[in-house]
Amino acid sequence: MTSDGPVLPHSGIPLVFMEEGHALIALDEDGHLIHANKLCDRAHNIDMKLSCGSIWTGNARIDKTIVTMLEACRDYNDDDPVPMPAPVSATLSDGRTLHVDVFLVPRELGAAIDGARFMLVLRELEGRTKTRKQWLRKDFGLTVTEADLADLLVQGLSLKEVSKQLCISIWTVRSHLRAIFQKTGTHRQGELIAMINRKTR
Repeated sequence: MTSDGPVLPHSGIPLVFMEEGHALIALDEDGHLIHANKLCDRAHNIDMKLSCGSIWTGNARIDKTIVTMLEACRDYNDDDPVPMPAPVSATLSDGRTLHVDVFLVPRELGAAIDGARFMLVLRELEGRTKTRKQWLRKDFGLTVTEADLADLLVQGLSLKEVSKQLCISIWTVRSHLRAIFQKTGTHRQGELIAMINRKTR
């Protein structure tokens, strides 16, 4: 997506997450950036570029989701409201998991936030992901790779995306998946994902 407006003063500066692992980006009714929080010196950074009309992280799955969300903001009509795009989670190159969501801000509240109409929310899920992997290894005896694979499936990745993320062939992914089914007593991906979500909610 190309920017159709001036670059914000903080464009190109890494976005800093609050210690709770959240980042908020306020958008106007056209989906343009108003501001993004940059708080807590000890918080984690993510190399995110910000400009008026475009946001990108370098993670293809997250970037595609953000583009879709920004387009939905620009197309939103109060007279004919439609649901915002579904949230998405993806694993970054450093192993952290990022969850992205967008929601409509009531006009009376938005007036107090520099006219914000939408809020783009990014959350780090590293702790939850780490706990889930540890549980899979401890309770089912999954190997590190098998636990990583199962965790990526829970995040919504396809087998092809898992193959790329773990740098292994699709045939190796399928082989690991068969082993995971055997160890967890499941038979299909949907059953496996549902079981993990139920146990780690």
